[in-house]
Amino acid sequence: MKRSLGARLFAGALCFLGIALFLTWLALSRLFESYVNEAYYRELQAVSDTIAAGIRYDAEGLALRREPADPRFQIPAGGRYWQVSGLSAGLLRSRSLWDRDLTTKSTLSRTPQLFLADGPDGGELIMISSPVTFEKNGKSQSATISIGADRAE
Repeated sequence: MKRSLGARLFAGALCFLGIALFLTWLALSRLFESYVNEAYYRELQAVSDTIAAGIRYDAEGLALRREPADPRFQIPAGGRYWQVSGLSAGLLRSRSLWDRDLTTKSTLSRTPQLFLADGPDGGELIMISSPVTFEKNGKSQSATISIGADRAE
């Protein structure tokens, strides 16, 4: 009888430990995913803000004063991409896009959201798209700044 009780207690403890370990793994996985998404969001938003601050709107149209410093924006399929679309003057984009465009997500929100999109090299990108408005001489021009990073990272 003692051996049977001990075996049942041992089996119950193993089941409890297994469930506790599984729930711990699940919670830590979600925390890590949330942390990584927040880190990407902050990084991509910083690049978007840099691009928005560097856009010049004059008689010649829109142009970027200075591209982001990260060299991955210069290398074709370098893993980091930016694009300014929705302009009557055309499309501004990073050299890393080569001759491709980013597929943007139209958003009703005024704040950028993370989403997944197809990348120029066939991979998947983590992206944000931010709506912006530029004004010159009382005329406004709306555009969307999209920033992407390879999800494989």
